[in-house]
Amino acid sequence: MNDYSSRLHYFTDWLRDNEKKGILTDVSSRLGGKPQQNKINFITAHQELYTPLKDKAQLARMSAIEKKLSRKTFSVIDKDKVTTQRSKIYNGDILAFTTNQEGLDVAHLGFAIWQGKSLHLLHATSKEGNVVISKKNLVAYLKSNKKFTGIIVARPK
Repeated sequence: MNDYSSRLHYFTDWLRDNEKKGILTDVSSRLGGKPQQNKINFITAHQELYTPLKDKAQLARMSAIEKKLSRKTFSVIDKDKVTTQRSKIYNGDILAFTTNQEGLDVAHLGFAIWQGKSLHLLHATSKEGNVVISKKNLVAYLKSNKKFTGIIVARPK
């Protein structure tokens, strides 16, 4: 890491980097995920929220990174398909919630956790101010948020 723009700000960028390192595998396509492409530009579109982007060179580098990410695809399991694929999700899988929020790839993430025959999400929530296991099962949790479009599933090695 050299500067602010060299950080991995977007989940799909982090995912690709950790796949290259052999730390995890994106299993979304194996679970019925379909290729998706998003315009990634949330950070530069909201540059007033990011102090380092007052530096024009940092802003230019971040913009170039976002343009590069916008050209890449990532597999997403549509929220309506998660019910049929949930049995293939393992304890400890990383679940990233894709979003229809402009400029973003992922809006939230956590870990899959099975409780009996019910799949839940272990995640940090500002609403409860803590790390919790969701009261709702994964499918209900996913459907309860209109901004969520589906999930990406990454499996640690």
